[in-house]
Amino acid sequence: MDENQLTAKKVSSKIGITLFLMLIVTYVVQFIVSYLIMMIIPNAVKQPWYVWSMTVISLYLVAFPIYLKTMKGISDFEISSEKKYSVAEMIMLVFICLAATYLFNIVSVGLNMLIGHLKGSAVVNPLEVAVTSSNVIYTIIVACVMAPIVEEIMFRKVMINKLVGYGEKLAIIVSSFAFALFHGNLYQLLYAFVLGVIFAYITIKSGTIKYAVILHIIINTLGSVIIPYSIMSSNGVVAGITGVVLFMSILAGIILFMSKRKKLFPSLKEVPEIEGQEKTKVSTALLSEGMVVFWVVSIILILVTIFVS
Repeated sequence: MDENQLTAKKVSSKIGITLFLMLIVTYVVQFIVSYLIMMIIPNAVKQPWYVWSMTVISLYLVAFPIYLKTMKGISDFEISSEKKYSVAEMIMLVFICLAATYLFNIVSVGLNMLIGHLKGSAVVNPLEVAVTSSNVIYTIIVACVMAPIVEEIMFRKVMINKLVGYGEKLAIIVSSFAFALFHGNLYQLLYAFVLGVIFAYITIKSGTIKYAVILHIIINTLGSVIIPYSIMSSNGVVAGITGVVLFMSILAGIILFMSKRKKLFPSLKEVPEIEGQEKTKVSTALLSEGMVVFWVVSIILILVTIFVS
């Protein structure tokens, strides 16, 4: 293994340990805060603010700042690409992201149904629980605004800046892999990875996270608020129209990806940003000690969510 691979492995391992610690901090803080709230407000779990407040306090207010501080110890690389995505291209990307979300969600739902059949009870969808047990205002604030901003800073801005010097493909796959696992459930795992690839791709090609943030906000708003509430509407006409529009949007996304992918997703650079470094294998980063700890613990937590809840 050459020096560059050792360096990439070391950096990836540090990132993996940071993500692992962030997971642990998030769960510990959630347990403590939940216990304290229940002591003060016994029926808090039935309140529309409860589920999202756990995420805001444990992840955004405690774990996220720790993540930022810890990641400062890893050197950044500059992203020199400056592709500007037009409004028309962003609209195309919205359709592509929608298609990816719902097509891979179908696969995830099928897997969860099979697992539910085997274990004798339905597999809980944490996102569905959060949305249905909460107020639409809280969902918009947390899921549609806060989550996209925080997650894009974490996985696209900070993480990609640490990895892109070892190869653009490596930075995209490793950051997307981490992004998918961090959602902590099988329902979101597949489409989160694919969306992560898209967001990481346009971040590297544009040199900014602003396009990824915009796309993330739009997709979360459509997927967590507009589409679910429209389909569940008591008005059959609204639900029916929403279903048709969603189907046409998915079809449009597939067609746009097939016909416009070269324009929207320019070829990745074959060589790293730093002259003299050889291309590092993605497996070198994914199989680093710290990253293995992170994804093993993440998978265990996903399995616990599936079989215990």
